[in-house]
This record gives sequence, structure tokens and C-alpha cells, in this order.
Amino acid sequence: MLKQVFIFITAFAMFIIAMSALEALVPLLLGIDGLEAEAMQDPERIKNFMERQPAAYYVGLVLVHFIGALVGGLVLGFGGLPRWSAYLLVACCMAIGSAFMLPGHPTWYRILDLINYIPGVLLGYEWVSHARKLVAKKAGKVGKA
Repeated sequence: MLKQVFIFITAFAMFIIAMSALEALVPLLLGIDGLEAEAMQDPERIKNFMERQPAAYYVGLVLVHFIGALVGGLVLGFGGLPRWSAYLLVACCMAIGSAFMLPGHPTWYRILDLINYIPGVLLGYEWVSHARKLVAKKAGKVGKA
């Protein structure tokens, strides 16, 4: 049981790390200057900044969040946890995503971003789970020969 909890926490941490690292790349790739540290304390300035961003910025964030969720799902799959753990990770990702949503994001982005975690985690989990089953099947055939 303790091993499963550790694997789940690791998967969630990898989701956060991957997402955070990749989120820093989106403005750089689009040539967008970020807010200064003191501006991050003012919700109105954050909202104005977010409203001025191009759609490509939000599409990039959706892609980054998908990759982060995919990484989390891969870790769950490698850990061999049951399928319900993937649904729990999806719920945690969605909760974190909605809790840290900055003001000024367009509605289409908010909806797409929260839905985005479901296929990301499940694809990563199923991908590795399927590969584990194939390896186990081949190992069973090799052992019998």
C-alpha cells in the first residue's frame, strides 16, 4: 500500500514538474515578455496581461498541460497501479488546474484545459499498461519454450 501511495505521489509530482518546466517555454517560443514580479501580486494587472495574449499562447498552454498529464499517466503505468489510480490523478490534475487558474483566461481555454487532463493521463497510463501486458505475454511464451 505504501508503495502505491509513493508511486501516485511521484506521478503527481512528475505532472507538476513537467508542466511547470514546459510552461516557461511557451512565452519564450512566442516572444512574449512576462510580467515583472511585483505585477504578479496585482490581480488586475495579471488579468490585463492575460487578456492581451494571442490564442497561440493558450493553445501552447493546453499542449503543455496535456504533456504534463501524459507524463503523470506514464509514471502510473510504469508503477503498475490499478486503473482507478489514473482517474484519481485526473481528478487531482483538474483540481490543481482550476485552483491555480489565473484571472483573465478566455472561457474556451478554461474549459479545454480542464477537459485536457482526462485524455492525457489515460493515454499515458494505457500506453504503458498495454506495453507491460505485451512484454509479460512475450515473457510467458519465452519461458514456456
